[in-house]
Amino acid sequence: GQIIEPLTRRTELGGYRVRGLRPWAAPDLPLLEAIGRGDFIANGFRNRDLVPLLYPDAPDDPAERRKVSAKITRLLRAHRLIKKLEGSHRYLVTDRGRTAIAAIVAARNAPLSKLQQCA
Repeated sequence: GQIIEPLTRRTELGGYRVRGLRPWAAPDLPLLEAIGRGDFIANGFRNRDLVPLLYPDAPDDPAERRKVSAKITRLLRAHRLIKKLEGSHRYLVTDRGRTAIAAIVAARNAPLSKLQQCA
């Protein structure tokens, strides 16, 4: 709760408000699981890597694809779960991001009896 609760509050990035994460809801859970994959630990990931994982039937229109891509990273950067690597199109998951993703996945996969014991 201490790790996840701050992520559910709205924040700002570049003067724009960004909604809070909904870690167990449809649009955000697949996103968090995608960036938490082991494939992206060493070299990071690009938006181009995430779009097929999250939107298998993404639009072919480049302008629409760009909107989808921008939405993905804007939300994660605003909550400081990822950081951009300078001079590239790649992002790395931050320590805060790894901790938050691990907590969310652990809570999601834990049986209800375990969660009740924790409370």
